Parts: sequence; structure tokens; C-alpha cells
Amino acid sequence: MNNSFSVKIEPHNSKNLSVSLNDILTLIEDRYELFWGLLMIEATGDLGDNKSMVDFESEINETNNIMVLKWNDLKALSDRFKTINEIILIGSKYSKVIRRYSNEEEMFSLCDYSIEMIDSSYWLIHSTQEDFLKYLKKQLPGCGEILKS
Repeated sequence: MNNSFSVKIEPHNSKNLSVSLNDILTLIEDRYELFWGLLMIEATGDLGDNKSMVDFESEINETNNIMVLKWNDLKALSDRFKTINEIILIGSKYSKVIRRYSNEEEMFSLCDYSIEMIDSSYWLIHSTQEDFLKYLKKQLPGCGEILKS
């Protein structure tokens, strides 16, 4: 299994988290080459096309369905979220890696990226690429220490 590293992003100089999903996603250099999987979501926003957020959340959270996306579709979807309370998003160069995992450690070691919003309070980012997390730490406020997972 690959090594995995993590960083926690917390509010910086305020009680509110200022880092958005798009802030994180746009710093991933190889984002265009990856397959992305949405495993869980609790958010507000306008999905358009007469899609309700409640139905969308149920489709993802209450079934074994995984929404697999390429970058342009992920970016378009993330632009529609007004707030994200909870999310689990994974990214990999290999489509077969985009699946549900019964073990987080396996997910963290196999996926190039794992992005989680926890209770609207903080981001937890796992990556097999420590250099990405070092770059993230330089670019975004509120990043903690990089830990080996």
C-alpha cells in the first residue's frame, strides 16, 4: 500500500472556515487527469434542472451509488453548492479505485486524494502525495501540520 499523508484545515482568525471546496480543488495540479467520486454529501445549493438537494443527497448517501465525475463535471457541481456541511470526495488516476471502502485506511492509501468536510467545522485532506499537502499548507490559511497516516 502507498504511504498516505493528511492535513487538517481549520478556521483561521475567525470562527468561520474561510477555505472552500473550490479553493482546495483548484490547487490540485493533476485534477484534469483524475476520476472523482462523491461518496457522501450534505449541502445547500441550487442543482438546477428541477433537482432537489434532498433527493441528490439521498441518491448519494442512502444507496451504494457513487457519483463518478471528471474534472469539468465536478467543478460545475461544486459551483452549485452554497454551503457544504459534510462531504467525502475521493480522486484517483484509476477509475477502479473510485468505490466505497469499508476501511478508511485502505481508501486513504489507494486514492490519490480524499477530501472531507467534517460537521461544517474543518477540512481533512488525505493524499498519497506529500508535496501536494506541503503546497496546500503554503497556499491556504488554517492548515495544520502534515501527518503521516
